[in-house]
Amino acid sequence: TSELVYVGDQGTTQIRGASRRYGTELGTRLQLLNWLAFRGDLTLTHAEFRGTGQAVPLAPEMTGQAGLTATLPNGLISSLQMIHMGRRPADENRTAYAQSFTVFDWVNRYRLPVKAERGRWEAFFTVQNLFDTNWRQAQFFYESQLRGQSAQSDIHFVPGTPRNIMGGLAWYF
Repeated sequence: TSELVYVGDQGTTQIRGASRRYGTELGTRLQLLNWLAFRGDLTLTHAEFRGTGQAVPLAPEMTGQAGLTATLPNGLISSLQMIHMGRRPADENRTAYAQSFTVFDWVNRYRLPVKAERGRWEAFFTVQNLFDTNWRQAQFFYESQLRGQSAQSDIHFVPGTPRNIMGGLAWYF
């Protein structure tokens, strides 16, 4: 297959040659107790361009997600969720790498014991980025230049969201 590669100084993508990817994926779902479940997924992948052996920029080498969910008889569902993306080559020559990150979220839902003519009501409370991790959501490696300075190649990034707390009511109909 051909790859689309981001070209930072043009703000576009370009078609590159054929690539090869190989690796492994593991996934599990376990019912630990009648009220407690675990799920997890892990991928390990190697991606390179055929012929040159160069890296496919920003192709993750390792990703993972896991969650532990408690479903209580009183209608409360509470889940601790984790997502991980390992470091990945930011350019074809593997001279720069995008940073890895691991972020945890805490998600809670409570089915309200309210009789509705149609549907059901739930209260929710979520803490995204529970541990207020400093992470980079989007990362790219390209050359940029400030006025009066020479051009330099570096990682350009969008900071990941800081801790965010949300709550409210939802009506499912």
